[in-house]
Amino acid sequence: HHVIVGAGPSGTEFAGELSDFLRTDLSKNFPELSKKVRITLIDALPTILSIFDKKIIEYAEKKFKEEHVEVLTKTSVTSVKEKSLTTKSGDVIKEVPYGLLVWVTGNTPRKITLDLMKKIGPEVQNCRRGLAIDEFFRVKGAENIWAIGDCSCSNAPPTAQVAAQQGRYLGRLFNTLVHQMQEERQAKVEGKKSTAVADALATQPKFHFNDFGSFA
Repeated sequence: HHVIVGAGPSGTEFAGELSDFLRTDLSKNFPELSKKVRITLIDALPTILSIFDKKIIEYAEKKFKEEHVEVLTKTSVTSVKEKSLTTKSGDVIKEVPYGLLVWVTGNTPRKITLDLMKKIGPEVQNCRRGLAIDEFFRVKGAENIWAIGDCSCSNAPPTAQVAAQQGRYLGRLFNTLVHQMQEERQAKVEGKKSTAVADALATQPKFHFNDFGSFA
């Protein structure tokens, strides 16, 4: 029994790939063994792939049903033992035995991120997922610190497609602002204050995520 906890992009993709492996390679080479293998996908939210479009969610759920992958939503895992885990759905508590457990419940901020959030203060850094940023990826409440990807907190989906576009955008922005950044650094050395970067940003386009579609 293979159990995947966390039905976000990674957990759902893993369950789908594992199901494909069982239906193709394993069923051809070990037909009797493949009949004994079960896959269960568990998530505490009402649906799998909750950050995606409704059509994608419905498509993935339909495929899992066709492939006999058991999907348990609105189900939390309260404890994990060596060969079983305990789930809770409403008032129903069950012990689920497993042979393989894959835990894919998301990322938690690293210590350096948490330390920076704490130093800036909860009045500004009030997002639990990561560093609160503005539309140019500047960390709110800090000077000349920029953040993208999993360490940041934005409205875009937490996927590699988003992070890649953020990186390209920020690279172009840094190339554009190189002289203004040097000017601010020199002003700081001289004990002066410069708003060169902020002034230049006022003329720059804000980041826009181009969604090229999702596959799960």
